[in-house]
Amino acid sequence: MCYRCYLATDKLLPSVPMTNPPTFSVDVLTVDQVQKLALPFPAGWSVAKIGAHTGCGCGFHSNPDWPWLEERTLDEDEISSRRRLADFINSLMPAHVQMFSHWEVDPTPEPSGRLKASAFWIADHWDPLPDGWLVEIDPNSPSPDHPWADGPIPEKSFYP
Repeated sequence: MCYRCYLATDKLLPSVPMTNPPTFSVDVLTVDQVQKLALPFPAGWSVAKIGAHTGCGCGFHSNPDWPWLEERTLDEDEISSRRRLADFINSLMPAHVQMFSHWEVDPTPEPSGRLKASAFWIADHWDPLPDGWLVEIDPNSPSPDHPWADGPIPEKSFYP
């Protein structure tokens, strides 16, 4: 079971092929693929599936609530994946950017909620993409004001 992460923007998205071993990827979807997935993005936006070092969206998280994690640890690959995601988002600015994530076994749901976050916050947070939430990227946004965002954030930024 994998966590699917999608990014959409009002400008053309470049593809970033998956490397071997995997690090970060951007798989731009066709209009037909976007319509089939029924993702909650504005019509006409460029949409891509984003992959971390795991090849899917699971690698963007260090989530202590997942039952298969024995203890919370900082994994350098997860940190690098989040940093690459933040760098990619920042390379798109100025643009309107939104992200949506969900478990692959769930049908694409309507968003459970919406929040704003900066790319820097996504780089630093342990669990930056909540299941079923539409995240609008706002470079000037402080940390989101939502219980999901109250989890521990490292004392020091991983973002250079």
